[in-house]
Amino acid sequence: DVNDIENELPVVTHVTETIAEAPVGGIDSESQDVNIKLDLVAAYIDMDDKEGARELLEEVIKEGGEHQKTRAKQLLDDLA
Repeated sequence: DVNDIENELPVVTHVTETIAEAPVGGIDSESQDVNIKLDLVAAYIDMDDKEGARELLEEVIKEGGEHQKTRAKQLLDDLA
């Protein structure tokens, strides 16, 4: 019977609290933006637009996390 099944299902109340506490547009969003810039750098390099690639890499160095900064510095060295 449906009522028996409903009574056996666990009630989850903490999910909405967890979602409400989650940061909006936080680090994950910023990290994703920087990753997009790194993807664009590859496109700029493919188009032989080294200056555009350098500008984006400088932004990544200013805005990115440690791994992203390291990658950007490596790419800058490769462009030199």
